[in-house]
Amino acid sequence: MPVAYDDNSKLWITILTIYFLCHALIRISIGLPLTPDEVDILSKAARLQWHYDGTMPLYPWMQRGMLSLVGDPVIALAALKNLILLVLSLAVYGMVRASAAAHWAWSATICLVFVPQIAWSSQHGLTSPVLATSMAAMVILAVVATLKKPTILRYLWLGLMIGTGAISSLSFLWFLAALVLALLTHTDFRGMILSPRFLVTFVAACGLAGMPHYAAWLDGFGADLPVVALPMLTIEQGLARIHQGYAFLQTGIVFAAILLIGVCVTIYKGLGPRHATKPETAALRDLIARVVSVGFLIFLGAAIISGDNHATFADIQPVMFLTAPMAVLYLYPLMTHQAHRTVTVGAAALAMVMLVLSPAYYAFGLYADKPAPQFARMDAQ
Repeated sequence: MPVAYDDNSKLWITILTIYFLCHALIRISIGLPLTPDEVDILSKAARLQWHYDGTMPLYPWMQRGMLSLVGDPVIALAALKNLILLVLSLAVYGMVRASAAAHWAWSATICLVFVPQIAWSSQHGLTSPVLATSMAAMVILAVVATLKKPTILRYLWLGLMIGTGAISSLSFLWFLAALVLALLTHTDFRGMILSPRFLVTFVAACGLAGMPHYAAWLDGFGADLPVVALPMLTIEQGLARIHQGYAFLQTGIVFAAILLIGVCVTIYKGLGPRHATKPETAALRDLIARVVSVGFLIFLGAAIISGDNHATFADIQPVMFLTAPMAVLYLYPLMTHQAHRTVTVGAAALAMVMLVLSPAYYAFGLYADKPAPQFARMDAQ
């Protein structure tokens, strides 16, 4: 029996909006205490700078604008964070909906809840990496839209999204490097990035990203980048770097995400699709898989070369969120209509659990009795 969801896009968008509105209202109703990340972002938002100790300025700028709009810091924090997460969800919905049926798009969006960094940590702690993840989703949406209709305006839109992402967080650069390599190695997208019109994208992106990155570089941020003399390494030093760089996989989630790629591809290639997949859906599926695979390899390679295990999940979050739509695009053609419903209902149930647990975290979580004095000192500055 054919799926009858295709006219329900407005319903899905309304549900997503209500969901994040509920999260914002919960945060506002709990009020203080603030988490350390929230205190830090409010402190940065008190002054306008091209960069903040080497970190990109977009989130503090947006937080300052939200504070000017609503006044109350808790409302401003909750409103901006959930607006960013809503944009992330709508962008994921839009990128899949542009190439597949609405129920695929909805499942790809609701399955973001299976990525703890998105569903939980982004709601309660992270700041700039959440914005970078949202901008990464907007960039993929712009890529899909530009491929379908390669007008100058869409190339300009793509450039503006890339430039905005580049001043959101340095973690966005991992995603951008993976995306460029994925586009160049994908036959359906290669022509788009090699088109003369892509110069518009390049100029717009550089124009937006130039000054904050240049200012950070002038202030010595470039001196902190790892400089590696590989020929000078002994065998023992090389093995030590590999061990240290590989260590971040032990945390589990990155390893699980890499494993998910292999499982999805193996099942899809081994069983073959139960239902036909449209060419544009297959193109998006393969592009996302390449971005995720290349992004993890770049991240792992950088960790190994630098011999540095200081990277966190926040650094790769703009790549990791794509595992949710990737899994849906690979596995949905193999599943029955009832299996589609089961996955979606399970994800929705987990989203409700997250909503129920949020008040307890704000009221009794790690920072329940710590940040208020920090916030008071910040006010006094």
